[in-house]
Amino acid sequence: MDPGSTAAFTALCHTVSPLMTIPVFLVIFGIPAWMIVKLAKIRAGERLHQNDAAALQDMAARLQQMDRRMAMLEKILDAEVPDWRGNVDQAGGFYARQAG
Repeated sequence: MDPGSTAAFTALCHTVSPLMTIPVFLVIFGIPAWMIVKLAKIRAGERLHQNDAAALQDMAARLQQMDRRMAMLEKILDAEVPDWRGNVDQAGGFYARQAG
């Protein structure tokens, strides 16, 4: 660095208003800090979405298991009470018809 450019930089520093240091400080330190925080929140959101996906897969597996159990119960009812499907009505169910 030649002495002329150093003198020009020093003169520039002395002419800059103290109020100008606030925006410079924000540009140099504030905006990058804000970006880092924002990126961390976005990444945390992605992890949340991954957790949601895992929960949905777990629910789907449980639903499949429940479906298999219901099919097995229907087979048992078909074998033991052949006309059970006719005894179930839409409004009250099996027990409402038995009580009435």
